[in-house]
Amino acid sequence: MRPPCNVEDLEALVRGELPPTRTVEVTAHAASCPECKGELLWLRTEADLVTRRAQAQQALSPMIWEAVERAIEMPLLMPRRLPRHVLTRSLSWGLAAAALALAVVGTYGVTHITGLKQGLHNALPGLRFNIQFDDDAPPVATSIPVKGPLLFRLETLAADVHLMPGQADRVQVRVSESGARQVRLLPRDDNRMEVEFDGEPRLSRGRIEVELPPGSGVDLTSTSGDVTLGGPLGKVNLHTTSGEVKLAGAASLEAHSTSGDVSVNNVPGDVEVATLSGEIEVNEPKGLLAPRRSLTTASGDVSWKGACASGCQMHALTASGDIHLALDPGSSFALTYASASGELHDTLGMTLRTPDQAHTEATYGDGRGSITCASASGDLRVGPR
Repeated sequence: MRPPCNVEDLEALVRGELPPTRTVEVTAHAASCPECKGELLWLRTEADLVTRRAQAQQALSPMIWEAVERAIEMPLLMPRRLPRHVLTRSLSWGLAAAALALAVVGTYGVTHITGLKQGLHNALPGLRFNIQFDDDAPPVATSIPVKGPLLFRLETLAADVHLMPGQADRVQVRVSESGARQVRLLPRDDNRMEVEFDGEPRLSRGRIEVELPPGSGVDLTSTSGDVTLGGPLGKVNLHTTSGEVKLAGAASLEAHSTSGDVSVNNVPGDVEVATLSGEIEVNEPKGLLAPRRSLTTASGDVSWKGACASGCQMHALTASGDIHLALDPGSSFALTYASASGELHDTLGMTLRTPDQAHTEATYGDGRGSITCASASGDLRVGPR
């Protein structure tokens, strides 16, 4: 790998231990360097796996490597009668997976990919050739009574997900355009609910609609497909490779995406969003003092609207995009902005303490909250909401 990026910096970036300026530099380099991008994807996947194991959760699914394997032979898997929108989505997913494969090959070499492929064959024999698409299959649905809010876990490949609150004592699932003949809800002892599709733990394509008791938590992993979630939900944990994410109403959010825009509304708790390629937009409810917000993207703009005062910690980092902050009346914060070539545009009326282009400090009101912004080449725009 080429300077200024190295393995130690990438590991520190994943752990969140780099200072803001170095974070921007390393993130910007990883976005343009195939070797470092592949290494960063691997490190984040590995870190997530370790975290899940430490929390005694199910290990991260091999769907990313599934996508790498299937990308090479994707045209052979597509029947001629597949609907146009599904065909377009699946081919786009295949191309994205092929690009991921090239990035990983650049980092680990052909031998490593061959080992991954062999491991997948051993663990999932006949995966590529046993998949049958049946577009004539009608939609299927199921429901199950529950005692109240729970944790709902879902894994998809190239399927769109629509999740919304429903009855307080029932979980309902409807699947269409997938070819699936049977859907089963599987209650677990730890107030967790999982779902199977024709005996498989993940939905390969189509559309899934889920209704949960209000306040339920969600743990969702998706390779390709748009995700729409409506609240009120509990804690939401999202891992996506590509596709747009829209969330309206949750107690807190942690979202990690490789490619795709992320839109967040009405989340009073902590919000953490990280994406390599995509825009991030967060809108706070009027009158809510935002607690912890961490918004990071390598390529894309960051937009945040809300109030920041005592207890507020707002962090926005981007390599090549602009940062837009729209503050509610009554906000009070201290702001730090670091950039290599970006500029600060202030229409809110902050008081500048260090008007240096590379490192700017400013205050608004009594400076009770904290806002930290960093961008390698993007501008920071601060104004009223």
